[in-house]
Amino acid sequence: MAESLIIKDGYGATKSLTVESSSYGFIPVHYITSSLSAPIVAYAYSPPVTTVTQTVSSSFVWNTIPSGTFALATANSLRRGLTIFNPGPYNLYVAFSTNGGGGDAGKHGFTLVNTASAPSVYSFIIYPSGTYTADSTTVGVYHGGYFISGSASAGVYISAIS
Repeated sequence: MAESLIIKDGYGATKSLTVESSSYGFIPVHYITSSLSAPIVAYAYSPPVTTVTQTVSSSFVWNTIPSGTFALATANSLRRGLTIFNPGPYNLYVAFSTNGGGGDAGKHGFTLVNTASAPSVYSFIIYPSGTYTADSTTVGVYHGGYFISGSASAGVYISAIS
């Protein structure tokens, strides 16, 4: 039996999304999109409010203490989804941190020998045009990012659901 999920877009306009009821809850029949200028706030009947936020990180500086590292997502135990897209053309190194990214002298969870090479410690790499989606064990932890000196792209796109 098809039901509907009531959605308010970033401008406050109410929309309806068709959903199917299953043993896992509501499953959308269609998909929804969001942007920085029109984020989506969705709710179903009385399930808590869901907020989708999208940001672009484009601050890559190598002559400061963090040495080209930057925060992708702060620690948030209430976050339910996290997706990071690297539009390229260079590798994006990602580090998890449970201490808020403090790590090696404030380098957002990374250990760096120098800024011209890959970090000696990192969790994984998001390759050019690659997308990472956090699973239930990593969605709420701090995520730090790093580009090798001189290789930063125009930005990294981050979508978080809380």
